[in-house]
Amino acid sequence: MEIDERLEQRTPRRLPESWWCRNLAADWSPDLLVVVDPDLRAVWTNPAVAELLGYTHGEMWGSPVLDFVHPEDLDHVLGAMSEAYRRDGYHIATQFRIRQESGAWISTRTTASTVSVDGSTWVVLSIRSVHDEVAIEQRRRRLKALAQSVYVECAGMQHHEEEHRSTAVLATLGAVLGANSVELAEFLGEDQHLLVRSVWGHKRVDLAYGVRGGRAQPLSSTSTISEMPCVLTERGQHTFVEISLPAAHGHSGVVCLGFSPLPDTWDDANADLVALMCSTLLATVARCSQERKTVLAATRDPLTGLLNRRALHDRLGELMAGSDDDGGELSLVVADLNNFKRLNDTRGHHEGDLVLVATADAIMSSIRAHDIGARVGGDEFVVVVHSAAEATPHLIERLRHNLVAALGAWDGVGVAIGAITVGAHDTPDDVLRRADLAMYLDKAKQKADPTVPEGAGE
Repeated sequence: MEIDERLEQRTPRRLPESWWCRNLAADWSPDLLVVVDPDLRAVWTNPAVAELLGYTHGEMWGSPVLDFVHPEDLDHVLGAMSEAYRRDGYHIATQFRIRQESGAWISTRTTASTVSVDGSTWVVLSIRSVHDEVAIEQRRRRLKALAQSVYVECAGMQHHEEEHRSTAVLATLGAVLGANSVELAEFLGEDQHLLVRSVWGHKRVDLAYGVRGGRAQPLSSTSTISEMPCVLTERGQHTFVEISLPAAHGHSGVVCLGFSPLPDTWDDANADLVALMCSTLLATVARCSQERKTVLAATRDPLTGLLNRRALHDRLGELMAGSDDDGGELSLVVADLNNFKRLNDTRGHHEGDLVLVATADAIMSSIRAHDIGARVGGDEFVVVVHSAAEATPHLIERLRHNLVAALGAWDGVGVAIGAITVGAHDTPDDVLRRADLAMYLDKAKQKADPTVPEGAGE
């Protein structure tokens, strides 16, 4: 559609009366408008006088305007007005202090428009608080400084620390903007669903999209978000601002700011800086996510999610190198399933996979967060326990009990367990070899004496 056609569609067929437009503009202008007669008296003000100076509408009418100017600024104001009287039209802004109804002084930036009527000069003053301009500029400077730090932060962000650091960036952004929540999400394919990449929330504000890693839809249509600098949506007492993020390294999305309610600290003009820094952060979070998947694929068993043999070997070496730091005891348990091959041959590999997953679940439910579970072969599992010497036997016993209980659903499938304590001069290979030997001794006992409970030997 041509631009002229779009303008024609958006323009009302009949405009309101001109006086109505003038009154509307004067009443709703955020600036204080003051009409000054040739005798330098304020003969009219718009309603903004109440908010800026605290006077009621009409209270200043008939009063000399210089009575409201700070004495130290009088010479400066008189000089500016003298210059303005030389020609009609708009004149550059002048900064001076004006007395409020409370007696306090407020610093303002004032522009003058002069017009000559019958040989006399009238002045229209447009007055704005410098504080507003300073606050806007300060927020702009803080956002620019934050953008620079975000670029540095993103350049050095590693996949294992991404969640903490990206959340910290969003928290800082929320603090600068006065937001209660910030959500970073990526568009997924043509359906334009969102994948929530990073979330920060404060003061229990309701999030627009949801938890990290979840899928959601934008509050507004994707076309609206892409066409506008930002889109505001109100939900109860919350206002959400959605800002489209330009594509960076193949990733495009949206950042959603939650306010409760929308404060004066938010400025639509800052949407460009927010979009740039969040676009960089979005690409970085996506990169870290892919790196995390690559690392997991290299270190994890795809079926059970436990560490694989290589990752266990590396982690065991790290633990053994620092095992004396806290005086704890490092123990290693090897569990090998009995009759697993026969189950695979008779009931199929799908059933065998169910047994392996059940075994892994039993292991992870038996150990603590800092212990290690690994699958090092087809049906062979390893557990590394680091704890006080007196606690280790209880942990191993719980592991045995849970494994036997988990395998009870499959007749004929049992488990042989071997447990050892790591010595001061052992290597990872030595430890694994000794634990394997302990496990095979347990397996041999079970074959020699079927009455021996499975998993009873060391």
